[in-house]
Amino acid sequence: MLDLLKNFNADRMEIDELVELAMFGDLILAKFKELSVETPVWIDEANKSVKRELKTKNADRLSMKLRSAKSRLETLKTPDEKRKATEAEIAELESQLAGQ
Repeated sequence: MLDLLKNFNADRMEIDELVELAMFGDLILAKFKELSVETPVWIDEANKSVKRELKTKNADRLSMKLRSAKSRLETLKTPDEKRKATEAEIAELESQLAGQ
């Protein structure tokens, strides 16, 4: 596990693996602190990189799910709802053009 952290490559890891690696990074940092041993700089930097990558991948995953849900919702709209939404969009665009 230490080798994975040391040679961290975000492209090869899935979210569950990143969570595990972040947990390991937190544990090793806590152990260094508990033993009053100076923490190597690379451990802290690698752990921060893991957490950044985890946040990024999770945000990407959530965005994809949101787009999918919006798409599914759009297909459930009645023709009248679609017409009203299009009319509102047209009115907004005309308003923006008039303001220029």
